[in-house]
Amino acid sequence: MKAGAGLSRVQQGFAAVCTPARWHIVAAACLLCCPAVACADVLSAVSLQHLMAGGAEGTTITFQGGVDKVYYAPHLHNTLRRSPELGANFIKLQLRPDTISEGIFIGTFDIDGRAETITGIAGISADKDTGRGVVLFIQTFADDVSKKDFETHDRLYSVLEISEVDTNFSCRRSRWRKLLATRSALEFMPGPCEFLVGNSAVPLTRE
Repeated sequence: MKAGAGLSRVQQGFAAVCTPARWHIVAAACLLCCPAVACADVLSAVSLQHLMAGGAEGTTITFQGGVDKVYYAPHLHNTLRRSPELGANFIKLQLRPDTISEGIFIGTFDIDGRAETITGIAGISADKDTGRGVVLFIQTFADDVSKKDFETHDRLYSVLEISEVDTNFSCRRSRWRKLLATRSALEFMPGPCEFLVGNSAVPLTRE
């Protein structure tokens, strides 16, 4: 794939769906529409930040069934976040200006019946009209050190919204899909979820 081709295709794919942020790959996050009856319980971006990024140890989310887990750590850096060209504020500066927290993630997920480990960057963003929080997960690679590298690789992404009812949390997340996949509505999986301080998902490896 030629440099820039990935970005161009993603821009075309999401431009018809909603008004995107600076790089259109994150326009997928605006497809995260909760049912009207549940919207009042969706956590704000600030509440999400306190829940997921309030401590120095990071947070593990365990989804329904206990197989899928993801660890989010705003204090850690991978190759992309250490890169002078991309940086620790990559999502805020290049993708979603409404991002209030960024970090790395690592998780294990059941994808088509196979347990797979996915690593990358994640950001907590606020809907500009409602203040509702959305978490965007984007897979990254060890050679993501420039915009050209980022545009060249196809990669997985997922979005997440969290609600709280009577002190119980419910997560509504999209299935992992490729950024350059055929444009279509995201498929969401709702269900209960739990939050634990620290990494109980997958041992960290240096990227």
